[in-house]
Amino acid sequence: MLRKNSFNWSEKAMASFEKLKVSMTQALVLALPNFSQQFVVECDASGSGIGMVLRQDRPIAFHSQALHGKNLLMSTYEKEMLALVIGVLKWKHYLLGRKFVVRTDQRSLHENKVADALSRQTEGPNEEQLMAFSSPVPHWVDAIQEEQQMREDIKTFIRECEICQKHKVEQLSPAGLLQPLPIPHKVWEDISMDFVEGLPISQAIKRTPFEVVYGREPPSLLTYVPGTAKVAAVEDELLQRDLVLTDLKENIKVAQERMKRQVSVAMRRNAKLSPRFYGPFRILQRIGQVAYKLELPLDTRIHPVFHVSLLKEKLGSKISVQPQLPITIGDHNELRVRPMTILDRRKRQNVEEVLVQWQGLPTSEATWENLTAMKSQFPEYALEDKGHRKGKGV
Repeated sequence: MLRKNSFNWSEKAMASFEKLKVSMTQALVLALPNFSQQFVVECDASGSGIGMVLRQDRPIAFHSQALHGKNLLMSTYEKEMLALVIGVLKWKHYLLGRKFVVRTDQRSLHENKVADALSRQTEGPNEEQLMAFSSPVPHWVDAIQEEQQMREDIKTFIRECEICQKHKVEQLSPAGLLQPLPIPHKVWEDISMDFVEGLPISQAIKRTPFEVVYGREPPSLLTYVPGTAKVAAVEDELLQRDLVLTDLKENIKVAQERMKRQVSVAMRRNAKLSPRFYGPFRILQRIGQVAYKLELPLDTRIHPVFHVSLLKEKLGSKISVQPQLPITIGDHNELRVRPMTILDRRKRQNVEEVLVQWQGLPTSEATWENLTAMKSQFPEYALEDKGHRKGKGV
């Protein structure tokens, strides 16, 4: 055609040109599948991508994707096989349980008898029946399976990690629904305690609890002025009442000071990284709908029944030995952390500090604490001498 006077525009060329114009100007419309006809999967691969077509008389679906990473290093045979596998997986709802034809221009797939039994069905009088088939497994399939298995192993390891279960913050809402109290049938049938101020009126019964029990408004308690009562017995009763109120205020003030000192000293500086769960402990009994009784250590001075929102299931078969809880009840019924031993000491800015290992926690959780504050809070421990306790053992 490139020689001079060699181009000849014939009727055949004109007909081909007209067909080309029709093909270029008319959009290809996908056909609906006809399950009474045989499906054909056409696949092809290039250096950087693969493409597949599902068709019968007309195309039914197209699919193509680019190759990335190690797939770019595959041989042409493996790229063609990858296109075939992806096409069959994508259209398996059409092809599953049916015979179908695979068309490819890869010579190695044509000549491979195993792949030919899997992917092709010869049309014509010499049609072969496929009774059983197998397929070659490229070497990259094993790598993908090993990587997938490794991912599952990593997920299982993280999910069953004991340290993660104790320290990880839960992002879910607390489990266990609020259980309403049963409605009593008579006064004093069921006793519960709550801290109220000013005897609020219940929204349900429209009365204060005092009025419901006694049938009248609660009396006003005024401060008694000594010497104003005319009866000696009444004056003694009122003075005794004011004395009880004074003692009550003093006891509350002492408790507040003790709690303030306890929180300021006993709270470790790395409380954000401290464990949020302890255990594991075996469940002994289910109490009601949302509580469980646990088998705690014998020296534990806390109640063994916990709401389900304070519990978390132990995952994995590994169970570490934890002899005691790090948080216990003190002599005055306050929560506190007990030191076990002194690991080291130092002096910073003329302040002497000691490295305290807390009971129930490993040495990695030890913290530096002010020695003077520790002596004030734990006078029963000889903190100067490597954590030996005065009198009884820890």
